[in-house]
Amino acid sequence: MGNRYVYSDLNTPYQNSNLGYDASHSFIRLVDLSPGSNDEELYCHIRHSPLKNGIKYEALSYTWGSPDRVHKIQCGEDYLQITITLKEALLALRLPGKRRTLWIDQLCINQEDIQERNSQVKIMHLIYKHASRTVIFLG
Repeated sequence: MGNRYVYSDLNTPYQNSNLGYDASHSFIRLVDLSPGSNDEELYCHIRHSPLKNGIKYEALSYTWGSPDRVHKIQCGEDYLQITITLKEALLALRLPGKRRTLWIDQLCINQEDIQERNSQVKIMHLIYKHASRTVIFLG
């Protein structure tokens, strides 16, 4: 397993799943949040998925919080730094015995790739529309 900590260089976990500019707006990334209890570390996997009806995922709406307060999460073989607010949301949403598939802007959009970020922001209304539901985390 890798020991990379990624926050300012978000290209690392996305090297093999580059969305880049997608004029068709046909693909997004989804986070598969592994099951666990409150005392277990968070673990997830990021994957490509077509953006269409029938793909089961929940969209997460939350405030990012301070970028100075971060926590690490293992995502595949990498470690990503996420905001404390997102950590709290993931702990609250994690199921004890079942994987949960989520779309989370902080993890599903490569924030360092301006072209990708702009492209994905333009289709956020579709991302929320195609979600099976939107979960709003208030803290």
